[in-house]
Amino acid sequence: MQTAQGQSAESIFSYTLQVASFPDTAPAQEYAERLSRAGETVGFGTFALPGRGNWTRVYVGSFKTASEAHDYGNTLLSRKLIAEYLVKAATELQSLGRPHKVNRSPAPTAFSAPPAANGSPAPAFLTHPVALLQAVNRSAAISVNPLPNASRSRPAVMVAPPSEVNIRASRLLTHQAGMSDQLVGLLFPLHEALVTLPLAYELKLLLAPAIATARIPRPDPVYLAFNLIHDSRSGRGGLWISGDCEEALARLHYIIGDKPDLITLGENGAVHINHERLAEAAGANQVAAEQAPVRIAEYIIANEGLLLLVQITEGAHRYMLHIARRAPVMDGIIDVGGGINLDNNYDSRINPYRRDGRKLDVERPPKGFDSMVAINPAARWFNLRANEFVPAGQITFHELAEAHAKVVLNLDYLEQDNRPGAHNIALEREARLKAQRPSANVVLTLGPNRLFKSEEEVRHFYIQATQAAGHQR
Repeated sequence: MQTAQGQSAESIFSYTLQVASFPDTAPAQEYAERLSRAGETVGFGTFALPGRGNWTRVYVGSFKTASEAHDYGNTLLSRKLIAEYLVKAATELQSLGRPHKVNRSPAPTAFSAPPAANGSPAPAFLTHPVALLQAVNRSAAISVNPLPNASRSRPAVMVAPPSEVNIRASRLLTHQAGMSDQLVGLLFPLHEALVTLPLAYELKLLLAPAIATARIPRPDPVYLAFNLIHDSRSGRGGLWISGDCEEALARLHYIIGDKPDLITLGENGAVHINHERLAEAAGANQVAAEQAPVRIAEYIIANEGLLLLVQITEGAHRYMLHIARRAPVMDGIIDVGGGINLDNNYDSRINPYRRDGRKLDVERPPKGFDSMVAINPAARWFNLRANEFVPAGQITFHELAEAHAKVVLNLDYLEQDNRPGAHNIALEREARLKAQRPSANVVLTLGPNRLFKSEEEVRHFYIQATQAAGHQR
């Protein structure tokens, strides 16, 4: 045993805590292992008691004073690691032939034993290397007689032999789920003449309740879906309608399809996407919250008309849809024969010979807008390829798709230097819209179209067509 300044360890550390005593070695070792796994410095040894056989006692810690030992014993009680304890003189350890340390396998890992309560190192028999052993889940097969009522009513402090400082704090451990049936309800006092302390068992921790993730506030899934569709959102873009707003709104409803309530009109003519109705139409409430934005984005992409309106109303550029015979421009008012599609970019059709390719103010949209589509409400397009009139909503879809391609993709009206033209992009989007609506009468603008600028021209066309049909008969 290591000494300090010529003194024995017992003379330096005068006290230890006896926390249990067992008539068999196996439950004593198991109890010691449980305390060791809880971080305590533990030792145990067997005593031959006259007339009572061999009893194995379990000790915890080493202390200079009885007060320190008593305080640490109360700490173990508060941690519910032990049921009771006795403060014993360290001289008792001298009677052990060879005190046992708690060995925990696999291969031991060296570390310093915890210090005593006063910060001093522990005695030699408690400072050997300790490693972790798997929990032993066996019960002690000990026949125990219940204590008589008189014993239960006695004070909790028991008096030890005069050679020892005796302080005993007695507490009963409550029944815990998970303890083996053989150990439930057994009381093991420290005094070997009676029985032993109960084996320590695993305590169930009271964990925090599970978090209800569904109740955590999340960003608007529609807003996140728009972010999946757009590269940037400056907050200044959108679509405004003017002129015959009722006619303009009807044409936008045609573009959306069978869900016209997905858009609303603000007091200043701004077109808004109804987030609540869009999420409902997309079935966002039928999937997990984190999947809702993707579900909404997929729903939008599957409808070319809705996709175009989302790109325009939620993008970074400002568009005007004007339905009237006359339209405002950067500099004044101009007549609208069939339809005009103005923006601020260079256009090879309008100004191929002008210096620096600059547009005149009458060729640009009103101030504060990046694009303007103006359509004469009386104008009609007759597609010679399909031999049918093109719906007014289809014309509006084509013009808005063309405006979006020119402003966002910076394309010319026609193909330039192996780059597609905005007109061709609009025709491709028309084809996708028709494919998505097989049951609808979608007439494309593809091919030559005859423009009728007034209702009178349309009536005259019908008269001519009727007469031609009569001559053919």
